[in-house]
Amino acid sequence: MFNLDNCVNHCSPDAKCYNPGVIGTNYESSRIMIVLNRSDSRATQAIDEGEGLFKSIPPENSYDRALRMSNTGKLLNWLYSYCGLTDDDIYVTNAFKCLLPKDREPKKKEYAACVDLLKEQIIAAKPSKIMVFGQRPYRHLFNRDDNGEKFLEFETYNGIPVLALNHPRKLYDMQTHHRQRYFKIIRKFIQS
Repeated sequence: MFNLDNCVNHCSPDAKCYNPGVIGTNYESSRIMIVLNRSDSRATQAIDEGEGLFKSIPPENSYDRALRMSNTGKLLNWLYSYCGLTDDDIYVTNAFKCLLPKDREPKKKEYAACVDLLKEQIIAAKPSKIMVFGQRPYRHLFNRDDNGEKFLEFETYNGIPVLALNHPRKLYDMQTHHRQRYFKIIRKFIQS
């Protein structure tokens, strides 16, 4: 559906273009896209190095596996279950597509280049709803310079309803009753 061949031209020479995202097999019927900040580099590094259980994972499945083993992946699985979905119903991707050495933070220019690719990805995927997790992808997608944390914000992007939420780590760390409040709002957004 989307080709990241030009990704290398957008990032610095030390970057490894890694993350095209994962498109669920039922995405065509749900059209729900989730945008995260960037890959969990600790998990992807373990996969790249073939540590332990990861020795047999083919490279094309490594992003999906890295996501599943992270706390973000655990939170998303709880969310899917709460909303009556599975990961097969979702297209999940990152705003920042590349992995950087030593997990360094991307420079503003690098991040902006990857968000341009994300915008192309959104056009190609034609989602009916988008959930953006985290301040950084939200700010870059909507070209905002404010530093305030955005959560439970309703927007539209090219006519597509968007729900901006806290970074998944914050939701994962919340007490259960607070997290359920967020999940109810997300479920209502998905079902509306």
